[in-house]
Amino acid sequence: MPAALPFRVIRATAFAVVCAGLAAVAHALGGAGLSAGDFPAGLVISFAAAMPLTSRERSLKLIMLFLAGVQLVLHLLFTVLEAPASGMVVGHVHAELTSGIGMLLVHTWSIVLTAMWLAKGEALLWTLLRTAGARLPHVLALLVALPSLPPVLFVGTDARSVPSRHRTDAISRRGPP
Repeated sequence: MPAALPFRVIRATAFAVVCAGLAAVAHALGGAGLSAGDFPAGLVISFAAAMPLTSRERSLKLIMLFLAGVQLVLHLLFTVLEAPASGMVVGHVHAELTSGIGMLLVHTWSIVLTAMWLAKGEALLWTLLRTAGARLPHVLALLVALPSLPPVLFVGTDARSVPSRHRTDAISRRGPP
């Protein structure tokens, strides 16, 4: 059974924030700059890409492949958006080979760690939902089966007039240890 729309939007939003955030951080750590519009554009692209895949639980392999694809798209987007501002030729991704290797390593590192993190969170979330879904009928049955108890009202009574379970004529001189 596919997930409900609000649940899917929350999952896609979480993926988009994590994916775009890590892409921006990896891009900056790899030696490239970011403009003010890069992150919002990355959020929109990540959300749009993730939304169709949020209907059911996904495996680590699929999450990693999907994340790698979105990271590649975001890397290209950030590079193209950066090029006019820095005076680089648009077709030239990085000025030096070492910058390109560093960028590749940072993106790869972020893809692997993020995919593992998202897959663990995905598995935990779906396990929680399955467990709650399996126990929900039992909890509802208990709530329906509970007898209704009459309300206990102490209208116009004083605390001294409420009967106590303890003996009132006994003197206790024992205090706390």
